[in-house]
Amino acid sequence: MKLPAPFHARALARESGRTDDRPESPFVSGPFVSFSYSFHEVSTVGGRTRVRSRRMRLEDGSLQTEEFEGTLDAAAYERAVADAQRRVMDQTAALMRQMFELLPFSGRGR
Repeated sequence: MKLPAPFHARALARESGRTDDRPESPFVSGPFVSFSYSFHEVSTVGGRTRVRSRRMRLEDGSLQTEEFEGTLDAAAYERAVADAQRRVMDQTAALMRQMFELLPFSGRGR
């Protein structure tokens, strides 16, 4: 079943001399338009680590998508969580060291 094109699309088609009822694409990509989206999920269910990832990118008028899904042993989830926690703690410690230097009682002679 073919649905009719919206009224404004039909009017534009008549004005431009097109004979079909298909509306033109509302999005025209140029050299200054790009879009990217990514989604990553790591979870553990029943002693197995489940990994899902999806990536979409619009560049130069071309839409590219990639996605995958897989399972690993439970240790992979534990390693990923430990690594993420270590990175957050390292970044927090670096930030705190920089902030501590600005305090008047930091112990450094000025």
